[in-house]
Amino acid sequence: MVPHHSKPLKELKIKAKRALKQERVSGDTETEARLKSQQAAFAKKAGFRDWQHAHQILGGSWSDGMDAGSFWYSPKCTTLLNIWCRDLQEAEKQLILHPECVLLPYKRQYILANSDFLTAIGLAAYLPSILEPDNRNLSKLYGSSYWETLALVRLKEIFS
Repeated sequence: MVPHHSKPLKELKIKAKRALKQERVSGDTETEARLKSQQAAFAKKAGFRDWQHAHQILGGSWSDGMDAGSFWYSPKCTTLLNIWCRDLQEAEKQLILHPECVLLPYKRQYILANSDFLTAIGLAAYLPSILEPDNRNLSKLYGSSYWETLALVRLKEIFS
């Protein structure tokens, strides 16, 4: 499990704070309210319902069956054919049949993503390692340092 101050969560907080500083807002109450507004906006852009949802998922409280948001998805993937599964058991069975794919959580479902999909979400540099047998199921890697690394790369892609 990821500690509540995970690197991806810290990165999202930093992005919101930088955006707030660019607005050059003065006054503690107003600044706090605007920071919360920025955090909510950045969380939504990253594929979460709100800041609390981003905090939950990036902070280490995700588990099978929970809404993972659309963090591991991009509109660039709309035209790509991938395997969608309703639950983890179905997805893991499909993963065995498709060694060229990686299992990613999406809301309350799972996607078996191919290399085109992974490239579209910014993970092209990690294709050789992410396609290794022990790395292909990101739901099982949730909270690991490898997961954090991929999540940071994904955040950079989202906000580039």
